[in-house]
Amino acid sequence: ATFDYERYWTRSLAMAVSCQAISRLVRSLNPDEGFTCGLLAHIGRLAMASVYPDDYAEILARWNHGAPEELAALEKAATGLTHTDAAAAILEDWRLPEHVITAARHQEDGSWITGAPVTPAADRGRQLGRVLHAAGLAADICVETGPRRHLMVLGFVRAGRSLGFEEMPWGSMYDEILGEWNRMGGVLDIVT
Repeated sequence: ATFDYERYWTRSLAMAVSCQAISRLVRSLNPDEGFTCGLLAHIGRLAMASVYPDDYAEILARWNHGAPEELAALEKAATGLTHTDAAAAILEDWRLPEHVITAARHQEDGSWITGAPVTPAADRGRQLGRVLHAAGLAADICVETGPRRHLMVLGFVRAGRSLGFEEMPWGSMYDEILGEWNRMGGVLDIVT
């Protein structure tokens, strides 16, 4: 009952649109694949809320939209796995390509974000994981309405620099993300 399904779907759509747009800029990833990966990236949260409804309600109450690492620690302590573990397992069960599974597993690893350009990950799954992470930052900005939004924008700009982009094309791309998120929300009847 405490799982916010509306927020889940609006954020998933924002992540899909963001991942697609970032994939276009990165150019080593297929934008359509990026959209699908972004849409499915947090399916582990939906699965955990369905399989462990009471435990997950308590986890979410204790987490209260804090840091992703805090959520993962709470999930691991209560259920023995994290939502990224669950997402990777589901995608593997669906027989999606290995690089997609790897990306789902590593999507919340932001250790590569330095604020300066970094070498692209040699592994396709890790590179897609970086794009998913950046898309997650963009999606968080889309759904955040409070004062934390400004800090989130700074984090997103740092991620863009680490992916090798200047602030201007990266910021322009974010404007496109917002427009496409709103458009797709209207098409799919998802609140944006």
